[in-house]
Amino acid sequence: MKSPKTGEFISNHEYHNGSEWGQLTSSTRFKLFVENPAAYRYPLPMGGSAAMDGGTAAHTVILEPDKIGDMIVLPEIGFRSNAEKAAWSQWLSDFGAKQDDIDKLSTKDAILDLARKTAAIGGQDICSHEQREAAAAMAISVNEHDLARESLEGADKELSFRAYERKARPDAMLGGLLTDLKTTAQIDRFKWQAKDLHYAISLAFYQSVLADCGRHVDTWSWIVVESKPFRLGPDGLPRHRVQVYTAGDDMMTESLNQVMDYTNQLRECNRSGEWKNRQLPLITLN
Repeated sequence: MKSPKTGEFISNHEYHNGSEWGQLTSSTRFKLFVENPAAYRYPLPMGGSAAMDGGTAAHTVILEPDKIGDMIVLPEIGFRSNAEKAAWSQWLSDFGAKQDDIDKLSTKDAILDLARKTAAIGGQDICSHEQREAAAAMAISVNEHDLARESLEGADKELSFRAYERKARPDAMLGGLLTDLKTTAQIDRFKWQAKDLHYAISLAFYQSVLADCGRHVDTWSWIVVESKPFRLGPDGLPRHRVQVYTAGDDMMTESLNQVMDYTNQLRECNRSGEWKNRQLPLITLN
């Protein structure tokens, strides 16, 4: 079993794919088990998306602005005409993509996917000019929100922890405050989004890993930034709505108990080798 390691400064790609860290169970994979053990044991391959690129850009600009220069900003080329596709082929070739892969390209999604894969070889992420500008505006908006700014100032950000086959990469830790940064299409619906995507399970999982690494957590919060701007600031730059949500004691206790329960179930599945689908509830159609 992997012994605890506390607060490693490693790249995002090393955390997700490196030989030492890549095979460990993350909160994302743990939530697959929560939803369905068979999905944990036999997961679908994860691909990138424009939404994920935008989220990564926002996290980098807000949490690690010194690493903005490491991101690959895509050229402003369309995807429709043959001339535009030829320009993409040339850019990808100059960027280091293999010619055999370039020759197979036919759609926008395929072009962007190859750009992501090529960037990942060098431990980099991609984003568009629009996504980088939006991330910069989000960073200004977060900095103008007193509670959000105070949660991040002086915090440990994007450190990697591992303990006994599990790993965690919390966005920010300030004393006993554990903070997760989220972007959302509609901030008023964040509570429902958090429930659907098991955000509390993620932070409970983080807390359990951190506890094994000797880091105490007593409060959780989410800094939530709406992905579309809602007004202009006095400087003429867009502003995004920002809200901070703090978990109550009942949510924390219930989620930590769930993580313990599912962890025991995961151990039993590993022991028995049985990875059964969770049955969906019976629905009667009228």
